[in-house]
Amino acid sequence: RQFIERHFGDLHDRHSGALDLTMAGAGALDRRITLLAPFEDRDAAGGVTRSFDPFGEVWASRSDIRDGERFAAGGVTAGRMTRFVVRFSTVTERITERDRIRLGDTDHEILGIKETAHGRRRYLEITTAAVEPGA
Repeated sequence: RQFIERHFGDLHDRHSGALDLTMAGAGALDRRITLLAPFEDRDAAGGVTRSFDPFGEVWASRSDIRDGERFAAGGVTAGRMTRFVVRFSTVTERITERDRIRLGDTDHEILGIKETAHGRRRYLEITTAAVEPGA
């Protein structure tokens, strides 16, 4: 246990206190993120206003990545890309690529979602691009 903590940091589950060795390669779930779903509202003139409303908060790990070229063909030209890892749950299983993630004052557009190699329905890896304010 001391070896693991020395090399990977504190991996204790925040709820049970048990040592969570499955996250050793993914990092500790040390950030509270807000999950946002798109919402469209029609005005009296028939126009549509799109906003994003919270539908959940979960703990996540965060790592900045450099996958810009990988997504360039798909039209994404974001400067900062981030990967979040969250535990699979009834809240996180609802996440789609139409949703966004908010961390602090920054919203992130979801580019991809996949299960991690830690086992089926245990963790989700979410690749995102920072969104310009007002976008």
